[in-house]
Amino acid sequence: MENLTAGQQEFLYQKRLSLREKQVVDVLMEGLSNAEIAEKLGVKEKAVKSSCTALFKKLNVTSRFKVMVLMHKVMFDTYV
Repeated sequence: MENLTAGQQEFLYQKRLSLREKQVVDVLMEGLSNAEIAEKLGVKEKAVKSSCTALFKKLNVTSRFKVMVLMHKVMFDTYV
């Protein structure tokens, strides 16, 4: 997961995200669409959608934007 800091990776570990969900977060931080994420990870778009749904629930967010904001807060240690 090349785009995530050690702190972000630890946060995602604590939230019990699966490896695929962590990979999706990592690529999602690049601002890619589901189709682009699927192509980059070598999976079907449906798998990306399922991973997004699961990670939104685990992170208690409702959008990709909120995932990015949350990860930004974690990166700068401002997540409460």
